[in-house]
Amino acid sequence: PDQENLLDQSTESPFSTESPSIGLLEPLRIQGEDASFAGSMGVPTFALRNANVDLFQAEKPQGDTVVARGLEGCLQPHSHGPAFVLDHVLSPSTCQGLINLMESGTNGDLHDDSVNVSSFGKFSAGKNNHGAMQVLVSSEVADAVAKTLVPHIDMTKVHERMMEQRLSANDNDEVSSTLTCMGLNRRWRIYKYAPGGQERFAPHIDAGFPPSGETSGVAEKELVYDDSNGRSIVSRLTVLLYLNDDFVGGETNFFAPADGGDGAVDDEEPRMIASVRPVQGSALIFPQGVGEDAVTYARQHWPLHEGSPVLRGNPKYVIRSDVLFLEEPLDLSSTPSHDPLFQYDHLVRDTFRPHLSSSVIDPLFYDTWRICTIHKWE
Repeated sequence: PDQENLLDQSTESPFSTESPSIGLLEPLRIQGEDASFAGSMGVPTFALRNANVDLFQAEKPQGDTVVARGLEGCLQPHSHGPAFVLDHVLSPSTCQGLINLMESGTNGDLHDDSVNVSSFGKFSAGKNNHGAMQVLVSSEVADAVAKTLVPHIDMTKVHERMMEQRLSANDNDEVSSTLTCMGLNRRWRIYKYAPGGQERFAPHIDAGFPPSGETSGVAEKELVYDDSNGRSIVSRLTVLLYLNDDFVGGETNFFAPADGGDGAVDDEEPRMIASVRPVQGSALIFPQGVGEDAVTYARQHWPLHEGSPVLRGNPKYVIRSDVLFLEEPLDLSSTPSHDPLFQYDHLVRDTFRPHLSSSVIDPLFYDTWRICTIHKWE
């Protein structure tokens, strides 16, 4: 959309009655100690019931396909990826239906004035303030969106980010592991940024999350924050789904890291290196830090990102979710006996591991060796 034209337009209501019925919102309690945190942050929680799964299929232009627009070139030389924008993930009518549902109370009826109140709470933490709510969607809804996103994810880059984080934490645990993409997190966080330039999400690094679900076999359902059932499942990529674009401002901006690679230092204003203008129905995907050590490292060496203030127009609505990955140790007992890489794997690792802090072995060489070894095992 033309931002300059929007500046001269009067603000129209973000609600529309000409949109499909997405489903119903049912208030959902949160299981365990996570409930107190969410309550203190003022973030209401719901489950999406009776959802029309077909509405979450990708909206492909006639005669066209869904194409990813890569951001890695803009984020260099900080070797940050996978990072890309994917258009037409959700149709305009589905996006509008979601906005209507979030703003119209639990029954989704815009004509019923008795319940036509916003379901959003107010999230405020330091420099971060905006409307927020979280919605647990069904596995079918999450899978429908993941079906569009996952084919565009470069697993090689996901492996690289994982290994980079392990090295940064001096994690010398077993590196013979595989990653399997498990789809999209069912816990969707919906953010609302009001116009006026006061609400934003300051520059930061996203953290990884476990898969969420809900209790079964009980009358009153509860959200289960960690529904991994003991498996090593965690998110490694953020997904931002933009539900509208009828506003000025509200870009997702990326800033150069503070490691000095481009002259930036901690006490200076960070330099913007990429800016993503929200387009209705599109998705932005980029890496997360997994664990406290990894997030601390990423704050110094990865591009930070922000949700910039909305200046004029309608409120900005965006869904935040995560791409989940299962990490499993590689079973070397089943590898081909004729492959020398597998025969002598233990000797190679024993040779390099004791010298991680040695000036004799270049850390970049060691990092490359570890990544190439994993790629070979795939």
